[in-house]
Amino acid sequence: MKDWRSNVLRRTISVAIALACLVPVAFGIPTAGAANFRQYSGPAESVRAKSSTTQLTPGTLVAHRFVKPFNLSNGALTLTPFRGATPHLSYAEETLLWATDGLNGTVEGVGFADVTLHLSSTKVQAGPRISSLDDTPSLVELTKSQGVYSCTAETAGEGTSVIPVSQGWYAVILPLSPAKSDVVFSAASNVCEHLTSNTVGAAFEDVSIPWHLETHATTGTVIVAVLPKCGHVIMSGGGGNEFTRKFEYQVEAAILDRSPGAVCTPATDVDEGQNYASPSTTHGFVGPVLNVGPHAGKVMTPEGPRQQPLV
Repeated sequence: MKDWRSNVLRRTISVAIALACLVPVAFGIPTAGAANFRQYSGPAESVRAKSSTTQLTPGTLVAHRFVKPFNLSNGALTLTPFRGATPHLSYAEETLLWATDGLNGTVEGVGFADVTLHLSSTKVQAGPRISSLDDTPSLVELTKSQGVYSCTAETAGEGTSVIPVSQGWYAVILPLSPAKSDVVFSAASNVCEHLTSNTVGAAFEDVSIPWHLETHATTGTVIVAVLPKCGHVIMSGGGGNEFTRKFEYQVEAAILDRSPGAVCTPATDVDEGQNYASPSTTHGFVGPVLNVGPHAGKVMTPEGPRQQPLV
């Protein structure tokens, strides 16, 4: 695998974070996966099932290598035994998998496989272009959310109790070819008693990014985040720490993992006047924010995983 995967924080440009309407709140991990939920509109056979039956059976994955076939949503995503010598799985690559935006649940398995994605039964989400996957050698992480969604008060129309065959399953796919884009596949599921489609979109990494204070002549002191190329801010906030008696602040961004040919929206400096910046404001940990895995909820720093100060 290429070294570029661990260099995401080196591609940086400055952007001021809008703070005028914020109030001090405890920083937390965003609810992962919500952006993937779409009303089901694809072929009925890809979701109609009496219950979730997908299982990663023992012996399918051996030493980070798929040796038996595995599929999600009746073959919408198919993993077949990996051909050739098994590549080395680095800690940086595992961290990237754990920090993928939109994931939740538990990690069911991580390994190399040949991947085929059938777009005829999968909805492509808006965003950067994704590559076709047809027996494409890839590193794959499978996760599964055990949550049962029932929130009829927030949804319109008649609900359903149908549980799709691969309810709650996700797959992060990192093709070994540098010409292919990294993607996240979400299996069709029952969300709030409404069926959603299989979806696929470009993979983003959640990262707690650096920030600093700047003083402007007209608006005074502002917080300026160092936003990496191909990234966008998804959360910013902070609050008082009763132990240190200081105001702590963190900025989290979603950064495009890899999408060949993607055109990134340029960032700009935004000054919105009054905010909570001050010389006494302290910085939270910087690094990938882990959404799943053994250190879920922590930030991967150069010294290892660390609990966010305001969680």
